[in-house]
Formats: sequence, structure tokens, C-alpha cells
Amino acid sequence: MADVVAMRAMFVRLGFSNQAAAAIADEQGIDSVPELAVLTDTDIEILCKVVRRPGGTVPNPNAGNAGQPPMLPNPGINVSLHAENPSCKTIIILGLGPMIILGGLRKDARSCLTT
Repeated sequence: MADVVAMRAMFVRLGFSNQAAAAIADEQGIDSVPELAVLTDTDIEILCKVVRRPGGTVPNPNAGNAGQPPMLPNPGINVSLHAENPSCKTIIILGLGPMIILGGLRKDARSCLTT
């Protein structure tokens, strides 16, 4: 559980909203640095698309009103270009451990997990 909370916090630090970070860590199961490290840029683009457009339906909060359907298409969650930008998502594994390249600055992935 602590790892999932730390991963959500790391995703927020990388530019994702709290809601998108929760969807990635909880719903998509990307809840550890090693799982994140194996994702390619294409995998991350697909992950962002799934978060933006998950499909399915959600309950209509206005379903009690006349003419309102009980369910609506799932609107998904906004993922900013900043969060999906390759400079914010390139993960490389070095002898020193997982590193994240953030706008050209190397940052130890473990430091993103600390508050």
C-alpha cells in the first residue's frame, strides 16, 4: 500500500493530476518503479490514451431528472501534454539504479518517491 501511495505522489510530481495518478497506479497497476521502468514511450502513450478514454460508462449524476439516461459514457481523465512529454517520461536503468530524465535533468527515481 505504501508503494502505491508513493507511486501516485511520483506521478503527480511528473505532472499528472491526482486523479490521473490514481488511475495509473490503482486501475492500471503501474505501482512500482520497476514496472514503470520497462514501459517504452509507446507504452506510455497508450497508457495515457487509456486514462484519457477508458471506455465504458459511469452513473449519470442527473439520472433522476426527466429525460436523463441512467448512465453516461465515461469522460476519462485529462492528461496534460507536459505529463506525457517524452522529456518527462524517459526512464533509463543505470548501474546506479532507476533514473528519470526530467527536462534534461537526471533525477534518481527513488527521490521522486519521497515527500
